Amino acid sequence: MKYYFIFFVHLLGFSVFAQKESEYSKFWSFSNGFSRVQKNGLMGFIDTNFNEVIPCQFYWVNNFHKSGHGLATITDSTNSFGFINRKGEIVLEPKYEMVYFFEDSVDLVYVFDGQYYGWMNQFGVEVIPCELDQTVSTPEHFHNGKVRVKKNGLYGQMDQFGNTTINCKYNWICGFDNESGLPNTDWLAVKGTNNDYFYLNQETGEERKLEYEFVGEFKDGFSMVKKDGLYGFVDASLKLVIPCIYNSVQDFSNGRASVENEEKKWGLIDARGNLLLDYTYDYIYPFFDGKARVRIHGEELMDTDKRYPTRVGDKFGYIDRQGNPLTPIKYDDDNYGYNQDSSHPHLVLSKNGKSILVNKEFKRVSRKKYDNIIFSNRYYLNADVLIDRDSNYCLGFRNDLFYPINRDGNEMTRQGSKRMFFFVEGVSMYQDKNELCGFIDYKGNIIIPAEYTYFSYRYFKNGTVVMEKDGKKGIIDKKGEIIVPFEYESLQNFNDGYALGKRDGYFYFINQLGAEVLSSKMNN
Repeated sequence: MKYYFIFFVHLLGFSVFAQKESEYSKFWSFSNGFSRVQKNGLMGFIDTNFNEVIPCQFYWVNNFHKSGHGLATITDSTNSFGFINRKGEIVLEPKYEMVYFFEDSVDLVYVFDGQYYGWMNQFGVEVIPCELDQTVSTPEHFHNGKVRVKKNGLYGQMDQFGNTTINCKYNWICGFDNESGLPNTDWLAVKGTNNDYFYLNQETGEERKLEYEFVGEFKDGFSMVKKDGLYGFVDASLKLVIPCIYNSVQDFSNGRASVENEEKKWGLIDARGNLLLDYTYDYIYPFFDGKARVRIHGEELMDTDKRYPTRVGDKFGYIDRQGNPLTPIKYDDDNYGYNQDSSHPHLVLSKNGKSILVNKEFKRVSRKKYDNIIFSNRYYLNADVLIDRDSNYCLGFRNDLFYPINRDGNEMTRQGSKRMFFFVEGVSMYQDKNELCGFIDYKGNIIIPAEYTYFSYRYFKNGTVVMEKDGKKGIIDKKGEIIVPFEYESLQNFNDGYALGKRDGYFYFINQLGAEVLSSKMNN
């Protein structure tokens, strides 16, 4: 009976998922419920039922964006950009030279008409008209519904409805570069057309000129100011609470600020200006998570041409908020180890070219020393795919091999890997001495033997991964079972229920049972 049942399912699967050859010359992976398709040189969209829901009538289309407006860009033969909605309706005929989508607090699209910049809504209306200069290399982000703008070379502010909240009449407006948003005060630091610095109330428009040579943006409730060549701080009411007596200062962080004296040594003050740490170090970095890194300079040498001095042998350590040393000041610089991700349980200390793993209390947790230790982090593989790598694990590199290290400092495998990757969905790819790849779990157990060829960084997505074997690509699950056979020259993992493969001059959509359900003959 068992064999009959399998035979019946096989026949049923064959009849239901019999391959259908389409009339398209090419199609792309699904994204947000749609796949781009091409026919007779023009492009449109099909849905996950393979119905052509937007006819092939455009010179070029891009995927629908996942944000609230849900628009897709179209281009004409001049490579100008326009927009369509998910009904295929043209929201705006192609006219822009550049458009920019990104995640933000407002669903607007940044557009460029070849000369000026603006912001467009989902109905094709320029809420902020294309009358603006470019501000920075990438578009400004909205904070609390407001954005810094630049017009005729001067800066101002507008809201998401196109209202001018600050007229464009300043050489610079500070405070918009803070990733946490605008400061928790109404005052912004600005630079006037006479290169003078003062404060601007973003709610009332009042300008407060206090005769400072420089004013900085508010951070941690304070703004640095400069008078007669020396620095101090004002609070959110613009009252000078820490006098201008310092050669240089760092912004407040965690209720502390580092300050420099005339001898170019750095100390530490609190929010009342009390000197907590005498002028001891050659530099004190900003505080994070209650600790700060400090530096003592090494020996200064002249280069071989005796033109520029260089310094070698700088030493680093950490102090707490009271200025007490948390570590000896004897460690090498290690930017990888200076981890400011409070969700990660580890830090790195390096000395004489070797690194150890410590916890946030600076107690050693790794039993071995490494040439390098690398932390994981989240990153976007592309506009739609966020790789969320597990921050409880890091990679140690020693003897030309990588070792995954857990939060207890233990190596999770006895044998190192020539290539090792961070954990995603509970598994990590590894490479053996024969340069073949497999996967391990959190305990270091091999769950998929090393029998696949390395061709790029591979990660699991919703339980499946694309791998390569004998020059062909297929898809496997976390048990190592083959979902899509290894028959394809190129293959993309499942999106909206379908993988996209290419072989023998055809594109194929493949369902999650591994059956080819739609094909398209490639047209060069």
